[in-house]
Amino acid sequence: MISLGMHEKGGARFTAKEFGVFCEKLIGMSSEEIQERYELPQDYAEVLIPSAILYRKVLDMTGASYIWAPGTTLCDGIAAEYAQENRLVRFHHDFEADILSTARQMAKRYRCHGAHVRGRAVGGDDH
Repeated sequence: MISLGMHEKGGARFTAKEFGVFCEKLIGMSSEEIQERYELPQDYAEVLIPSAILYRKVLDMTGASYIWAPGTTLCDGIAAEYAQENRLVRFHHDFEADILSTARQMAKRYRCHGAHVRGRAVGGDDH
């Protein structure tokens, strides 16, 4: 959804500064204006601002220089998690490993204590 909104730049990778400019532009628009300007369906236009704010907050919290917008939406992620938790689908990709890998990279970047990094996922059997 973000990549649809930022389509005039082209590509799916944006600097934090470019994304910040995009967010500021969005915040001043109504969902109808977003729908028309970016040729988005109404349901996407209505959640674009909250999604962009969440992504921007993650950028600010992590200090990331870039954001990658792969073409999936925040709603897609919520629906996928719900479906997996309720055994409606089974993914072959280990998303938990992605999360742990990202956490380890962040811990390395911010020089976190090593014992915290080697632990298992929250709720694991390592108590």
